[in-house]
Amino acid sequence: MAQTEKLITPAYIFDFLKRKRHRILFTAIISFCVLFLICLLALLLLPSDRVFSQKIRIQLNSTNNGSTITYPSGKTFNQLDIISPAVLKQVYTDQNLASVIPFDKFQNLFSVVSYSRKLALLDADFDQKLAKRNLSVVDLNRLEASYNKQLAALDKSTYRINMEPSIHLTNEKSVQILAAIPQTWMTLYRKMEGDKLPQTDFDTNFEKKLRTELQTSRLIALDRATYYNDQLLKLCGTLQPLLENRNISLASGEYLSDLVESLQCIRKYQLDLLRQMILTSSNLRSDLDLYFIKSQIQYLEQELTSRRAQYDSIGKSLSIVQAPSRSAAAVKADGGPQQISLDSTVFTQIADLVRSDASNETRRKLADLNVTIGQDIARLQARLQYYQQMLSDLERSKSTAGNVELFNQEFVKMVNNLIATSAKISSFKQLLTKDYLSNLEFYSPTSQVSLLKARLVSPLKLIVFTFGIWVLFNLLLIAIDFARDFYTGRDDNSPQEA
Repeated sequence: MAQTEKLITPAYIFDFLKRKRHRILFTAIISFCVLFLICLLALLLLPSDRVFSQKIRIQLNSTNNGSTITYPSGKTFNQLDIISPAVLKQVYTDQNLASVIPFDKFQNLFSVVSYSRKLALLDADFDQKLAKRNLSVVDLNRLEASYNKQLAALDKSTYRINMEPSIHLTNEKSVQILAAIPQTWMTLYRKMEGDKLPQTDFDTNFEKKLRTELQTSRLIALDRATYYNDQLLKLCGTLQPLLENRNISLASGEYLSDLVESLQCIRKYQLDLLRQMILTSSNLRSDLDLYFIKSQIQYLEQELTSRRAQYDSIGKSLSIVQAPSRSAAAVKADGGPQQISLDSTVFTQIADLVRSDASNETRRKLADLNVTIGQDIARLQARLQYYQQMLSDLERSKSTAGNVELFNQEFVKMVNNLIATSAKISSFKQLLTKDYLSNLEFYSPTSQVSLLKARLVSPLKLIVFTFGIWVLFNLLLIAIDFARDFYTGRDDNSPQEA
């Protein structure tokens, strides 16, 4: 008689787990230990991404609601300036790395990234809000205003300088190099991008040129000395803003005003005196004097003609961009906020406002250029009158004999005084420049150089993956054991023939 076929019931499953519980528990413990050791070995053997890092805070001025950082000169700051080739080359030289690592490999070790995490979150949130449908113009303006307000409140001045480890460099050397990079960047760029650094084309080798030209033409040598004196006065004018109402003096006790007074005395009591000696004494002049004066007059007349043509052209441009007529209402509107009527002509009104702003900006630029060229014309006219008067005096002068020895003595005294004053002005310039640069800070470190380690595989992900493998493995073993037990039991209970 055949027996009823065996079925898989909950009671049978619980009975199987009860009978096999010791084996299942033993297998789970052994497999857990094996997978734990494999996971630990993987964490030890898998390579990790190491990088030396230092965080710095940029202390330069911000514009456009903090979105743009600028140098004192007005140039826009770029984060790659910190690791520019000039900076890295200077660090490479200072650290004596020529025999350690090639410069091409050295400069590829560095990177600079912004350290503002809140900015990325803010951008993601703004993009998510913009992705919504049916946004009106009012909604867009409100979202943009809110974004700009939050953006202005963010700190975007913190950067992180990273350096990859190199087999050619020890950890201690890498720390020294990374710490020297921002300091070198500040040292180089504050000289190039300082807004108050005096610039002049003054020739420091003027003494030799004056003595050489004295043998050819005393008038030309004297004119060059006058030019150098004017250049020194111009340099003193550029040094004045660096004083900032402070009483700074040289070790010898001279102030900047004393040096300016010395130059004015050289011009008044020596240069002008020597010029009159040449104009009134025929034996102090040379054949080149007349040609020199006429060439200067011709050059200045040509420059004046060019400047006047530019001045007239700008005047015509100004007359073109000027509004032909303005009503009283328009003049009154300039004093207060302008209103736009929201009707069918709103776009026409907006276009008129845009054109008005563009015209005002164009007029402002043309007016500034007009003033600049007008000042150039006045300066050239003064120079032209100076040489014309000199030519007139030269032509009217009597043929009297001058004291050549006295002239040479006074000329040497003038040159010596000019050299001494020039040396003091150079010392004063170095003093003020050093003081200005020492107070011009570009950055401040917010952390020490640290070695960051980031594994290529996250330990948490590896643990979760290992746990999943362990669960699946044990479930598979239990399923195999259950199937074997089930089919073995069914074969034992199969019907037997009589």
